[in-house]
Amino acid sequence: MAKIKKGTGRDKAKGPIMIANMSGAPDKLLSVQFVSPSSLTLVFCDSFQATLKASKLEIPLSRIRWQSANVGTDGDSMTLETKDDATISVDSSTLRYLVDKAYAVEIDAELKRTRPSRDELREFAKNNPPPSDWYEGADKKPIIPLWE
Repeated sequence: MAKIKKGTGRDKAKGPIMIANMSGAPDKLLSVQFVSPSSLTLVFCDSFQATLKASKLEIPLSRIRWQSANVGTDGDSMTLETKDDATISVDSSTLRYLVDKAYAVEIDAELKRTRPSRDELREFAKNNPPPSDWYEGADKKPIIPLWE
């Protein structure tokens, strides 16, 4: 969910950062602002606005400089700085999913539509058996003694 980059420089501007010309893409972030004690106000390019509790990001809250919340390049992410000067990037689609139930339903439906069913997976496994030498040596003792 979050990517960490160490030693990346960025503008230390205070307050919300705005990005223009995003053509209303629902998952593009337009602005982000930290609201004390533990929330983020997010505005997306289609004018959808929501407040996200920081705990929903499932990152260690005490290790983040929450005032550093900033919109990443082209609105594709939100960046946060850690107290040890690393940069965490959270994808804007993930943020939208967390705050917009209608968007989350659309994403879940798309995943369900594109994911094979159990019957399709069984048929695929039946028609594509593993190579004959796949299980050679399976009766040998484990390499690590703790596995015995």
